[in-house]
Amino acid sequence: MQVSEANQMIAVIGTKKDNLSAPAFQEQDLAYAAENLMIKATEMKIGSVMLGTYPVADRYVPVSKLLNLEEGKFPFTLICLGYPLSDDAFFDKNKFKPEMVKHIGE
Repeated sequence: MQVSEANQMIAVIGTKKDNLSAPAFQEQDLAYAAENLMIKATEMKIGSVMLGTYPVADRYVPVSKLLNLEEGKFPFTLICLGYPLSDDAFFDKNKFKPEMVKHIGE
């Protein structure tokens, strides 16, 4: 999916670390938020793709300008949303393999 073909796009926005209570975890928190958005989109039969921008300046600086972000904010990632062309687009979404989970202490 290309940005120009997306029905909608969500920008996940970060902020300067000195404004945060737990700055060391900002990237993880933003990634979790993006993943949760994509999981919900899949549940709703909406296709999604995440386009990484941060920390590559050649990517996030132009996107920041395009989105007219205020000083101290940056686009962590863009999530493009759209409807799949085929009905079976989500046929392999359940990739959980219980045998891959190991329990410590059992």
